[in-house]
Amino acid sequence: MKVEDAQLPVTVISDGHVLRENLPRLGKPRAWVDEVLREYQCCAKDVYLLSCTPGGTLFFCRKE
Repeated sequence: MKVEDAQLPVTVISDGHVLRENLPRLGKPRAWVDEVLREYQCCAKDVYLLSCTPGGTLFFCRKE
């Protein structure tokens, strides 16, 4: 049986804090985070959770 590689998400922002140490796991620079935040029209402090799979699928949850 062949098992495909799991594309588990990597946390990029947690409770308003950018987790820079996780960016190399995605192969992304800090500027990429800024670009994503511009697309969502917010700042890191406004984000509860931002995660991304190695394939590029984003999950975004704004703080309420």
